[in-house]
Amino acid sequence: MHPTNGEYANNRICHFLLSALSCTQEKLSSAMNVSLTPELENFVTKEVDSGLYQTASEVVRAGLRRLKEERDLRALRLPATRAELETQLVQATDALAAGKGVHGQTVLRRLRQRIKETRG
Repeated sequence: MHPTNGEYANNRICHFLLSALSCTQEKLSSAMNVSLTPELENFVTKEVDSGLYQTASEVVRAGLRRLKEERDLRALRLPATRAELETQLVQATDALAAGKGVHGQTVLRRLRQRIKETRG
């Protein structure tokens, strides 16, 4: 008897999760089930097979860390492309020319204060 598409997908998800959990020796404080498309599942498998990662969980965690880093960079409004950088530089130059800049000593004072605050 052949499994239905839904059973097949559930079996693949269960197999992936069991493989990921059995390969890790970390204590799991909580488990999270994640469904992957076949394309992503193949990618995870290839990454583990490459030897760069030992488990599927490591691949997923690396991907999530990268996503978080990208979001953090966007929050800082850092340019993602050369064109965005050039636009920001032109805007900054125009602001300075219009007298809207901040004096260097003020910037240094603010940076020193931030460093103090982060060090406790």
